[in-house]
Order: sequence, then structure tokens, then C-alpha cells
Amino acid sequence: MRRIFKEPGITPEEIHDRIVGGHIHNTLVFLQYFVPLPSSLITLFLILLGLGGIIVWLPFWIPVFIVYVIFVMSDWFLLKKLPEKRISFAPVIPPLMIFATARVIVILTCGILPFDWSVRILAMGIIQMFMTICEVWGMVFEPFQIKVTHIEISSEKLQSSVKPVKILHISDIHIERITKREEDIVRLTNELNPDLIVLTGDFINFSYVKDTLAMKDVQRFLNQLYAPCGMYAVRGTFFVDLPSVIPKLLEDTHVVLLEKEYRKISCNGHTFYIAGLPCNKHPDSDRPELKELLAQIPCDHFVLLLYHSPDLFPDAAGKVDLYLGGHTHGGQVCIPGIGPLTTSSMYGRKYYAGKYTENGTIAYISRGLGMEGLGAPRIRFFCPPELVMISLGG
Repeated sequence: MRRIFKEPGITPEEIHDRIVGGHIHNTLVFLQYFVPLPSSLITLFLILLGLGGIIVWLPFWIPVFIVYVIFVMSDWFLLKKLPEKRISFAPVIPPLMIFATARVIVILTCGILPFDWSVRILAMGIIQMFMTICEVWGMVFEPFQIKVTHIEISSEKLQSSVKPVKILHISDIHIERITKREEDIVRLTNELNPDLIVLTGDFINFSYVKDTLAMKDVQRFLNQLYAPCGMYAVRGTFFVDLPSVIPKLLEDTHVVLLEKEYRKISCNGHTFYIAGLPCNKHPDSDRPELKELLAQIPCDHFVLLLYHSPDLFPDAAGKVDLYLGGHTHGGQVCIPGIGPLTTSSMYGRKYYAGKYTENGTIAYISRGLGMEGLGAPRIRFFCPPELVMISLGG
């Protein structure tokens, strides 16, 4: 398998230094060590992995192993084509390892089912094919199925005699390169014609935080957006939106970066405040910063807080009127009727996506637009990317 794509400028050691805890991230860090390995070692590992899965299929081990090879090769071909077709830009090997391991688990599970061999083989083949269909949908199609969520919010602190303010909330764009998704975001933004745009962090994909082309693409993307009452943003996850990168990157755009700051906004006859707080390593270090920031804002005005993660919502509840965030990607991979199995929030699934109300404060946590970086497959499943259009009035 010829290596056709490597992640630029980031090593497992650097990743480990930036990431604190989390079994998902730790797994992705481990998989990063496979990226520079020669193709011969990767191929040998995949063969041994497959042979380990057929130990319960000894009467039929040859056809089962052939099925495994065919599906792993189809995974490799799909992953190889994604950057070539400018769909997404993950490295090939780590996602391939994830998919191959999942296929071996299916082979082992079907091999020990208490049914006739013919039923086991049929079940194994159907599940393997279903996995391929899910991969294609989740990596090729769903990441481009942008949904616009419309919500209406009213407050006695705002004028009822003038038209509402249209606020477009954009989160977690995680740009690797400009793709059709970013082009569609620009098109939809122009169609929605917002008065105000707010961005709640994670501008660049984690795999590309040092990549100059990704930075230029972020600038090009942002400079195609416009709102007459302004564009305001906060930095996202501390190891994604680096303090040494994002402020300089946004200098050449129309976006106002709020670094523990607030602005008084006058828009459509309404007057309110936007406060923004960047994410640090842990919410514990941001709580006193939030308290200090909010203490500066007049309490008789409507206050909109921008913070990348939902993890400060319980602390902000009752102190601001509207809390906008992202970070969770809505789980990114969801099971119908169940939702995400896990999220990157310290509260797990409690605030994984959507609208929440606590102590008079409304929060909206966006599913975001981009996807996890490192060796994670660039996949969304039953969790399409989201733009949030808020109608804010009296």
C-alpha cells in the first residue's frame, strides 16, 4: 500500500504534550505512531490482525480471510481517494487501522454465534457490507449535508417594537483545505443574510495547526462572510486554536476576536453585549476568568456569551441571557434513537447538542461543521454539520 498522504508538521510527542487525558484522544495519539511506518510493516500488521480474527473459522479460514482482505482493501481505496477528491484530508493509515480492527471484531463475533456455519458466513458478509456502506455515507456524503437550525429567542431586555436581530452561529469549522462544505457555508450565509455572525472557535483542524495553507484557507473562508453588525469570535480548544496562531490569523479578516473581552452592540435598534472567553486547558482555570469578565458588564442589558465548550454553562447560567458554544460536534457519530456514545465535554452527553435552559439562561450547543483531526476518520454519522440561525428580539 503506497503511502499517499501524511499529516504535516505534527508529531505524536507534540500531540501528547497538548492533550490532557481522554481515552479517545489517547487512542488517536497512539495511532499517530503508525503514520511514519513503512508500508511493508503496515501490510504485515494488517495481515496478522486478519489471521488473528479467523482462529474461530478454521474450517473456512481461507474464504473468510479473503473476505477480510477484500473489505480492508476497499477501506484503503476509499481513504486514499478522499484527499485526491478534496473531500477530506486525514492520513490513510490510522483510520485504516480502526476499520480493520472493527472488521476483525465482526469476524470473531460472527464466528462464535450458535448457528450453522452458513448462517454465520451470511451474517458476517452482510455486516461487513453494511460497514462499508456506513463508511461511504459517513465520510463522503453526510459531512456535506449542512443543516440550518432556526431558533427564536425573546427577552424583555430587548426592544419589541423593532425587528429581531438575525445572528448566525458558526462553530468548529476545523478547516484542512477549502472543500465543497466551506463553499456551501459561504453560500448559505449569503442566503440567510444575517445581521451578526458569531464564531465559537476551532477554526483549523488539529492536524493542520502548523500548516500555512490551512491558515490561508481559513482567512479566505472568513473574508467571504459578511454581516453588517459585525463578526465576533473566540478561540476554541487550547491545543487547536493556538494563542500564537489564531490572533495573528484573524488580523487579516473582518472578525473581532474576543479575548476575555466584551463589546456593546447596537443592531436593528437593539442594544446588547457580547462577551467572549477563550478556552484554556481546563474549565477550572476559566471559571474565575468568566466571573471577572461578567462582573464588568451592566446586568440590566441582554448579554450573549461566546465560549467554545458547554462546560461553563452551569457556571454562566443565571448570569448571562444566551450562551453559545460547540466543541462536542454533537458526538459526530451517533446511533439513531440513542445519540452519541461519548462526547468531548466534561459533562458527557448532558449538553452534547441543541438548546438547553437553566436558571433563566438559554444555551445552544452547535454540532459544528468540521470533524475531529489526528488519525480519526473524517466521518459524521446521524450527526450532520450545522449552522444555527438565531432570531433575537423583544
